[in-house]
Formats: sequence, structure tokens, C-alpha cells
Amino acid sequence: MAKVFCVGFSKTGTTSFEYAMETLGYKVYHGHWELKHNDYVMALWIHRDLEEIRRMTQYWDAFADAPWGGTDLYRDLHEWYPDAKFVLTLRDPQDWYRSLERMLTEFDTNLQTALDTFHAKARYGFTHFVRQRFGISQLAGSKERILEHYKAHYELAEEYFVRNKASYVKFDCTKEDGWKVLCPFLGKDIPTVPYPHLNAAPIAQPQIVAAPIVPSQIKVRPPRVQRVIHKLKRTLSKLMSLGSAKT
Repeated sequence: MAKVFCVGFSKTGTTSFEYAMETLGYKVYHGHWELKHNDYVMALWIHRDLEEIRRMTQYWDAFADAPWGGTDLYRDLHEWYPDAKFVLTLRDPQDWYRSLERMLTEFDTNLQTALDTFHAKARYGFTHFVRQRFGISQLAGSKERILEHYKAHYELAEEYFVRNKASYVKFDCTKEDGWKVLCPFLGKDIPTVPYPHLNAAPIAQPQIVAAPIVPSQIKVRPPRVQRVIHKLKRTLSKLMSLGSAKT
């Protein structure tokens, strides 16, 4: 099985991509902050320990999130795995920045101190990665610099893939059905379950006059709950498929 690397930035549908790849039967490197391998590999990239990163690639089949995405690591990955598949997940730059800022200001809306607070909330690896990748110390006054890096990454990555005849596909999960893009590219059948959409930002809706809602009636599914539900649905789908095969 050829390895698959999602090389788009975080906040471009990477979590959904991870669970989609699991559905397709890949052993997936998840980029969640609570997983010990995640901070470790980001630190390896920051310190350019490529030999150890290469060693880590032996343990999974599909990879997403930092540092696999949003960096120039794709060059080394392609050298190590010439037959690898590369997926450039992307989204509108302004929408992407709003999503990134929303995440980084989850605990502190002050753009001057938000990164320090995010770091203090055990998001050490990603905070350090953001500072190193974009060359910033704080979010205040850094939007244009961050966006310049974002846009340049996709231009340089695609130019590299074309020039080196790498196998790659571009994918905007906000506009396209993930299965219809990924499955033909990977040579996989389209699953019967919908493509996962996890960590999606709430969509603003037009105001509608209605009866007041009691706060206790509002039910919100945190991202972790969404992931558990998706896993349960996927497991149930597999069990039903096995049952159908036996009959």
C-alpha cells in the first residue's frame, strides 16, 4: 500500500481526512494535540531531525496535520517514498485564517497574549510550530504574514509536484465531496457512509424570529464526541457488511 500524505495546512479539513482514510482501511497518523507522537514529530521538524522523522513514517500508512502539512517536508517525503500519494487540502485563505485564529484564541481573545495562553493550555507543540512556521511571536499584526506563507506553500508545493511528476490531487472539502475526489485518486471504492465532516466551524444563519430557546435545551457535540460517534458509525457499518457477507 502506497503511503498517503496530506500536505495541506491544519484547518483545511485535515481531521475529516484522517477519519476518511481510516474508513478506507489505512492506518492513520492522527494529529490531535493529546497524542504523544504529535508534539514529538513537530519538534523533530522544528529541529530538522529528518532521520527520526523518516523512522516515524514507518508506523503509519496515511498522515495529516502539522508537520506533514503546511511545511516543505513533502520534498523529503517524496524522495523517501517516490510512489507516495500527496493530497493538497485547501480552502479559501480568508476562511482558513479565521478558522486558525478562532482555534488559537479559544482560551484568550487578546491577539497579543493568545499564543502564550494557548501554550499554557498544553498546546505546546502546535503553538511552537505556529511561531516557527510563520516567524511570529504573537497573533497581533501577523495576519498578512501568515496569509503570505499560506498562499506561498500551495504555489511551491504544486510546482514541486508537477516538476517532479509526483502523484498528487488538490481537494477543497468545503466545496467537493471527499469520496469523489479521494477514492478515484487512491484506487478505492466509494464507501456507503458519508464523507466525515469533523471540527467544522458553525455556519452563520439568517436571523429568524422564533420562540426563545432555553440554554439547557441547546445540545452541542464537542469535536471529541463527533469523532467517537463517527467511529461508532464506521464500526457498525463494518459489522453490517460482515453480516451481509455471511448471509
